[in-house]
Amino acid sequence: MIKKIQISNFTSIKSQVLPDESSNLLELPDGLFIIRGPNSTGKTNLVKAILWVIWGGIKGKNQCGIIDESNDRIIRMIGNESSNANKCSINFDFEINNQRYNILRTKTRGNTTKVVLNRIEEDSLIDPLTGFDKTCDKLKEIFNCSSKDIINTFYVRQGEVDYLATRTPTELRTHFEMLFKLKEFTNEIKESLNKKIKESSSEVKKLENEKNEIIQQQQKLDYIKNQKLEDENKLKNISLKFDKIEKSLNTYPNLNDIKFYKETLEKNEKIEIKLENLEYVLDIRKKEIQDNQTDIEEKNKEIKEILTKINENEKLIKSFPKLSVIRTLNDEAQSINILSKSFKNNLIELRKDLQKDLKIEKIEKLDLIIKQIKEEKIKDEKNKEILENNFKTLEKEKLIIIEKTSKLDALIDDLEQKIKLLSEKNECPTCLTPFQHEKHKVQVLNRIKMTIENYKNESEELENLKKNFDKDIAQAEKSLNENENKLKLSNDFLSKFDIISKSNKEIKQKKQIFNQLLAQLEVKTLDDFLSRFEISNLDELLIKIEKVQQKKQHLTDNLNKIKKEIENIEIKSIESRKKVDELNKQIKELNKLKIEIEKRLNNLNLKLNIEELKSFLKNYDVESLSELSEKIIIQKNERDNLNKNIQELKENLDKLLKSINDIEDNVKKLDQIKYEISEKEKIINHLDIIRMQYLDKFISQEVIQNKLFQSIKQEVSNYLLKFSDGQYSFKEIKIARQKGIEFELHDNFDNIDKTMDLLSGGDKAIFGLALRIGLSNLMARIRPFKTSETKPINFNILILDEPLSNIDEVRRRMVIKHLKEDKSFTQIFLITHTPETDDEKFNHKIFVSKTREQGSKYKLFPSILIKNE
Repeated sequence: MIKKIQISNFTSIKSQVLPDESSNLLELPDGLFIIRGPNSTGKTNLVKAILWVIWGGIKGKNQCGIIDESNDRIIRMIGNESSNANKCSINFDFEINNQRYNILRTKTRGNTTKVVLNRIEEDSLIDPLTGFDKTCDKLKEIFNCSSKDIINTFYVRQGEVDYLATRTPTELRTHFEMLFKLKEFTNEIKESLNKKIKESSSEVKKLENEKNEIIQQQQKLDYIKNQKLEDENKLKNISLKFDKIEKSLNTYPNLNDIKFYKETLEKNEKIEIKLENLEYVLDIRKKEIQDNQTDIEEKNKEIKEILTKINENEKLIKSFPKLSVIRTLNDEAQSINILSKSFKNNLIELRKDLQKDLKIEKIEKLDLIIKQIKEEKIKDEKNKEILENNFKTLEKEKLIIIEKTSKLDALIDDLEQKIKLLSEKNECPTCLTPFQHEKHKVQVLNRIKMTIENYKNESEELENLKKNFDKDIAQAEKSLNENENKLKLSNDFLSKFDIISKSNKEIKQKKQIFNQLLAQLEVKTLDDFLSRFEISNLDELLIKIEKVQQKKQHLTDNLNKIKKEIENIEIKSIESRKKVDELNKQIKELNKLKIEIEKRLNNLNLKLNIEELKSFLKNYDVESLSELSEKIIIQKNERDNLNKNIQELKENLDKLLKSINDIEDNVKKLDQIKYEISEKEKIINHLDIIRMQYLDKFISQEVIQNKLFQSIKQEVSNYLLKFSDGQYSFKEIKIARQKGIEFELHDNFDNIDKTMDLLSGGDKAIFGLALRIGLSNLMARIRPFKTSETKPINFNILILDEPLSNIDEVRRRMVIKHLKEDKSFTQIFLITHTPETDDEKFNHKIFVSKTREQGSKYKLFPSILIKNE
C-alpha cells in the first residue's frame, strides 16, 4: 500500500526518504517491517508522519485529523529558536485497488496546513484536489473508512495492546457498538420500518380516498341516467332540423361554383381596368420619347454656337505671349524696381553715417573711402592686441602688490600680538624664555616696534604704487574701449557697404534677365511691348489674358454641361423605349388572359344554367352573387352547427354511458377495497409492534450474539492459538450478568476455562494483541446479515507501537513469526526495541538513530529475500 514517503522537518525528523538510495529499492515492499532503535530516537514519529500526511491535524467539522498540530508542535525544533525550521512537509505515494495516489501536506509556522491530493497515471500527477475538508472526504471514499476507524482498529498505540482485555463488560459492549456501528445499524432498521409504516399508511389513505370516491359516484348514478335520457331526446329533435336544412341546400347551386363565377367576373373587370391604365401610360411614354428627341436637337444647336465662340477665344489667346513669360517679366520688373529703391536708400544712409561718425565732409569716391576704412581697421586690430596685453600686465602687477600688502599686514598683526603678550608675561615671545632683567625686555620691545614701523612704511609705499597702477589700468581700459568702438564703427560701415554692393550686383543680374525676356518677345524696351497691346502696364495685360481664358473656360463648362444633359436625355429615352416595350408586352398578355377568362365565363354560364345574370339571381330572391353566397353560407353554417351539436350529444351520451358502466364496475370493487384497507392496517400495527417492542432485543440476539460474536471468535481464535504457542483458544463471548459482554478463554495446557480476571499480564497482552489484529481483519468483510452489502475497508496496513513489552521472549518470537506469515495485511509496521533475533531474511528492518544535527534517521534493511529478487 505505502510506496514511498519523503519527510522534511517533521517533529524530530530533519530529512528522510523511504526507501532511500542505499536500500536499492524504488518503493517500499509488502510484508512485516520491524522498527528498532534506542528510546527517544523517534520510532513513533515515523508512524505519526504516515498518519499526519494521510489524515492531517485534529480540526474541521468532520474531525478528519489524527495528529495534534496545535502551536506548530509538529514542525522540527532543536532548542535554538534561530535554528528552528519554518516549515514541515511530507510527500507520500500509496496504492489502493491498483490505483496510485500522491499526497503532499505542508505546514508553515503561524499558518494553516495546506494539502494536495493527486492521482498518479504514467508517472504524472493528475486531477489535483485541495482543501482540508475536500481531501478528507475523498480519502474517506478511497479507504472506505474514517480516521476514527483507523485509530480504533488498525493502529495499536503504545500501552494499548491489552486495552480490550482489561475493559469492564459495559465498556466492552460500548466499544463494540461504536466499532461495528451497531447503534447506526439499529437506527437504520428503525428508519426502514418507519419508512415502511409511512408507505403502508399512505396506501391506506389512498384506498380510503378511492372508497369514498366510489361511494360518492354511487350517489350520482341516478342523476347521470336522467341526464342521458334528456340528451337522447335533444339528439332526436336536432336531427330532424338537420335533415330539413340539408334538403333545402340541395336546391341551391354549388357554393364553390358561385364563388368561382364571382371571382372570374371580378378578374375580368380588373383586367379591363388594368388595360385602360396601361394604354394611358403607354401614350405618356410615347410622348416622352418625342419630347426628348426635340430637346436633343435644340441642345445640338447650342453646342454648335458654343464651339464657334470657343474657336474665336482660342485664336485670341494664341495672339498673346505665353502667360508664364508675361508673369515672369512682370515679377522681374517689380523686383528691379524694389531693389533699386532699396539700393538708393541704403546708399543715402551710408553717406550720412560717414559724414556723421567719421566726420568726412566730401564724399566723392566711395571706393577710396572704403579702402581707407579697411586700412584703419587693420591698424586698430593690431593696436587692440597691444592694449589688451598691456592691460593684462598691469592687472598682474597690481595683484602682486596686493599680495605683498596682505603679507605685511599679517606680519604687523603678529608683531603687535607679541607686544601684547610681552606686556602680560615676562618672557621672550619668540623662545618663551623668562627675562632676567627689565633692560633686556625693553630692548626686545623696542626692536619689535621698530620692525613694525618699517613694515608700515613699506606697506604705505606699496599702497601709493597700487594707486598709480589703478590710474594706469583705468587709462588702458579707456583706450581699449575707444579702440573697440572704432573697430565696431568700421565693421558696421563695411557690413553696410557689403549689403549695398550685393544689392547692386543683384540689380544688374535682374536687368540682364529682364532684357533676355524682352528679346524673347522680340522688343527692345518694355514700352515697345506695352504699345503693341495698347496697354499701360503688364498687370493690365495679365488681367486681359485671364479674362479671355476665363471666358473660354466658361464656354467649355457650358459645352460639357449640355453634352451631359444630352447624355441624360438619351438615357431617359432608352428607359422610356424599354418601358414602352414592357407595356406592349403586358397589354398583349392581358388581352390573352381576357380571352381565357371570357371562355371560362361561358363554360360557367352553361354549367349554372345562366342565360342572363339578373334572372338567375332573381330565382333565389337575391340581387348579387355575394348575397347568394352569403345565403348559402348561412344555411351551411346552420347545418354544420346542428351537425356539431349532434356529434357533441353523441360523444356526451357515450361518456355518460361509460360513466354509468364505470360506476357500476367500481361499486363491485368496493368490498375488495375495504378488505385491502383492513389488511394494510394489520401490517402497520404489526410493524409498529416490531419497532417499539422487539427490535432492540432482535439486534442483541440475532446480530450481536448469533453473528458478530461468532465472527469475532472465529477470527481471533486463529491469532490467539498462534501467539500463545497453542496454550489458549477463544471459547466464547457471552452476555455478562451486568449489562455488557465478557470474554472466556480455554487454557489448553491446564484444560480449564478462564475469564479475563484469571489471566496474567502477559496473557492479557497476548489476548489483547490477538483481539486487536483479529478485529482489524474482520472490519474489512463484516456485514450484519447475509443480504447486507459488503463495504470492505481499504486501509490494509497494521501499525503496532511496542506491543511486545509485556510479553516473554518465546511469545515475542511467535508473534513476529506469525505476523510475517499473515497475509491479511499488505504491510505491518511493528515498533519495538526488544532484542528478538528473528531471522532477518524474512523481515524488513528499519533501524532508528538520532543526532542533534541530523535529527531522527531511518535506515531500511530489506529482507534478504527481496534483495535476492
